[in-house]
Amino acid sequence: DRLLPFSFSLVGSLGFTTTRSSGSSGSGSSSSPCSFACCCQHYNVLLVVVVDSWSTTGKMSQQRLQSRAAASCSSSCISLRHTPHVTVLARSRGVLLVTARVATAPKVVYMPNFLSAEDAAAIRKEASSLQPQLRPELNCIAQGRLGCYLQGGRSSASARVFGSRETAALLSQRLRSPFPLFLSDFPIELRQYPKGAAMPWHKDEQMYASPQWEVIYTIDNSSDSTTEWRDESGKEHSLWTEPNSLLAVQAEGWEHRVLPVRTGSRSILKLAFTSSSIKLPAYSANLGREAYAA
Repeated sequence: DRLLPFSFSLVGSLGFTTTRSSGSSGSGSSSSPCSFACCCQHYNVLLVVVVDSWSTTGKMSQQRLQSRAAASCSSSCISLRHTPHVTVLARSRGVLLVTARVATAPKVVYMPNFLSAEDAAAIRKEASSLQPQLRPELNCIAQGRLGCYLQGGRSSASARVFGSRETAALLSQRLRSPFPLFLSDFPIELRQYPKGAAMPWHKDEQMYASPQWEVIYTIDNSSDSTTEWRDESGKEHSLWTEPNSLLAVQAEGWEHRVLPVRTGSRSILKLAFTSSSIKLPAYSANLGREAYAA
């Protein structure tokens, strides 16, 4: 009985969201459980507390308990797209404390030929018109990079294309997000890597309650520069991003860098997609920095 309040206190402190299924609301004699499923995208973990009769759960084997918890977990949290791996942590007088971990999704995802020819042309035209506004980037770890914020806010061609429901739904699916993604309100940036520009190893700061996906859309690329990243096993990957491709990197995920440009140049859009509107201090810190020279 003392485990349940503690569990929900822990859930609330970590910013979990809670749903409650139908069924018994206590630890009476009913054989139908009352299940609470709590999802936290940041940790990619599902915490489930199943309240059932002690007379039922007390006689269950560990294997049967895990099977029943897995069924409750899957039915209570319909946003999960993958079968969770369940472990029963504790049980006391009908209260089960269970963790269920979903298979870890990649933190870097590459998607070539992302936009239609029409949408890609509209973004290329907009980027071309903004070339005179490009300025050296300040107060960041990138070296020699130019950029500017897009004018027009949500009315720009880039915001129209990437802010569409179709694009958001596609990214939610391709990035295996447990919750629907949408284009964040952080300003879209046009960036250019001229000769000598580079970016060292780093992780992107988390700006929202759920880690945002930093989306890099390559407009043009005549450079020899590649983007590299290290996965969770430490293996390094290298990729030349072709025009009309999208590279998505989850904040606080895998380390990545951009190697120096020796020939040519590369133009990109930098956008952020998130499943949460709750902003962390890093949002204001990034928005408030003097990003570009006057």
